Amino acid sequence: MGPLLEVYESNWPSHQPSNYLNLLFFLMSEKHNSSSFWKPYLDILPSDYDHLPINSPEALKELEGMPIFSEIRSYNASLHQRYFNLNKTVFSFFT
Repeated sequence: MGPLLEVYESNWPSHQPSNYLNLLFFLMSEKHNSSSFWKPYLDILPSDYDHLPINSPEALKELEGMPIFSEIRSYNASLHQRYFNLNKTVFSFFT
């Protein structure tokens, strides 16, 4: 997991990885470690998963006009931006 944290810290020196990112980095390194206890389990998980509770345009459209609408849009945009940044630097570590 060390190399992942080094890549993260070199790109975002002022940001400490969250517990979520620490778990993500651990699971990513375990998935690519052939002797990992967790590898068989990680290999059977779906490769695509839409984890955002409200990510489809149709679901979001139903919330227009409600007070939570702008918060959900902001949260989704923030998650997409974080994913883009991580994908560009850290996730490419495994490709």
